[in-house]
Amino acid sequence: MRASLYCEPERYGPGLSLQRIAQEDTIADGVPRLLMMQHHPVYTIGTQVQEEDLAAIPLLDNGIEVCFVNRGGRGSYFALGMMLAYPIRIIQGARQIALHQMVQHLKSLEKSVTVLLGQYGIAAEPSGNVRHPGVWVVSNGERKKIAAVGVGFEKQSADRGYITQHGVVLYLNERPNLDGVLLCGEEGKNLVTVKELLGKEVPMPEAMESFAEIYATTIGSEAEITFIGTPQVPAPTLEQLAATA
Repeated sequence: MRASLYCEPERYGPGLSLQRIAQEDTIADGVPRLLMMQHHPVYTIGTQVQEEDLAAIPLLDNGIEVCFVNRGGRGSYFALGMMLAYPIRIIQGARQIALHQMVQHLKSLEKSVTVLLGQYGIAAEPSGNVRHPGVWVVSNGERKKIAAVGVGFEKQSADRGYITQHGVVLYLNERPNLDGVLLCGEEGKNLVTVKELLGKEVPMPEAMESFAEIYATTIGSEAEITFIGTPQVPAPTLEQLAATA
């Protein structure tokens, strides 16, 4: 599996174009790909859109991009500090076989996030509902969502199956917090970040690289990782400087 880790934030539109290019490459050579990035603020609306999702658009700040996309789910908000993973894979077989592989594709994303969180000492569990996939944790006695999954399956020619797109967002250092806007039917108070649970920020390149390795293992592959741009290394804390003095 070839993983491209984008260290600099991408606008959502160009990010979709990068997914399209990766799809064409995977169709040509059969090699699975994974794109990882974070986006400038964007509100995306999936195929299960409802009236309240559309009603949220006028409530958004002018700087927030709005995109209609062909993934499952309703309204979602992405911004800096959220880790996006877009796996590009071919799904083949007769209808029932393909449907089974689609479900396994969803579960592979949930499992990879769960394993990643475990590396940070965070106990998490998948939703257990393929119609509402995601990953949940318990915080202060409440069950909260820490990652949302929304994928798309584009039909190729009759004998070539489907190609995946879109994927999973992990609320790493930031989570949606839009007044009056439901996200995938959830209120912002039902969401939590890794940063909130750990009490410290997690470097984005570190989390991206770990996820890419975990996801490759989950699908029975090995990760060939390429960093695109310069990984953002956080400045050392006073405690770290004192320890090296």
